[in-house]
Amino acid sequence: MENQKALELIKALIDESIKKGVLLNIDTAVQVAEAFNTIVKAIQNNASTEAQID
Repeated sequence: MENQKALELIKALIDESIKKGVLLNIDTAVQVAEAFNTIVKAIQNNASTEAQID
């Protein structure tokens, strides 16, 4: 999946979650976005490390 498509999907998920009351406010949405960012960085670091080993 392209990075842009993945970003759009995450944004849509957050928007829909706020609309449906799953995420109560924008502060919670920001925390979720930061959590996604943390996971992405960890995955990228892991992929980078694996690429250097190969």
